Amino acid sequence: MSKSLQSLDCSNNELSGLLPDELYDATSLLVLNLASNGFSGAISTKIGNLEDLTRLNLGSNEFVGAIPSAMGLLDELISLDVGFNLLSGNMPVE
Repeated sequence: MSKSLQSLDCSNNELSGLLPDELYDATSLLVLNLASNGFSGAISTKIGNLEDLTRLNLGSNEFVGAIPSAMGLLDELISLDVGFNLLSGNMPVE
């Protein structure tokens, strides 16, 4: 995946399975919208690699487990939606 990609919207499709590790190489991403698909598994700790993200929408999928503490590294984040998944635990603050 291109390291210079700034916005990726794959919402409202029938995508499923685990998120590919290559996604976390797109370190210039500002907006990532994967809502309303069938993605599953845990949210990878590699989410913290996407330090420039301002908007992240993972809502309405089938993610499970704890919200990774690495999500607390996303200092630029102004909008986050992880609703309608099977996540547990608290939102990390750092």
